[in-house]
Amino acid sequence: MATKVLIVDDHPAIRTTMKDVLENEGFETVLAESGEKAVEIYRNSYFDFVLMDMQMPGMKGVDAFRQMLQGEQKHARFIFISAFSSPELEKEAQQLGCIEFLHKPIRIEDVVKLIREKLRTSILLFIENKDLQENVAQEVEKEGYTLEKALS
Repeated sequence: MATKVLIVDDHPAIRTTMKDVLENEGFETVLAESGEKAVEIYRNSYFDFVLMDMQMPGMKGVDAFRQMLQGEQKHARFIFISAFSSPELEKEAQQLGCIEFLHKPIRIEDVVKLIREKLRTSILLFIENKDLQENVAQEVEKEGYTLEKALS
């Protein structure tokens, strides 16, 4: 299953460049040209990551982010990108849960590296009860995560 990335930017060249590079790296991408369109797409599909421009005409990136978080689905990891940033906007995005705030001009290889690093999040659980172990394992796998069991 490919990692799915929603790319949100009002500049067509930025969207298509990110799309081309990320797809060459094996990611599946979907494009949105506005915050409003991004919210609509996000609510109807699952994404692992959202790359969101902060400053767009109409709905700003942080406002779209706030609306996306209101849904019931499992949420993506958000990475914000901005040429014009203020400490207040960065702080607000981080308080809402974005994993990174990048300043334009960005190097797309840094975005690829960041996504790959965040995909490798590991969690160690020690559960003695065998029935509970099995229930947790089933839920983890159902969510699409890889489970590695330690020898007991």
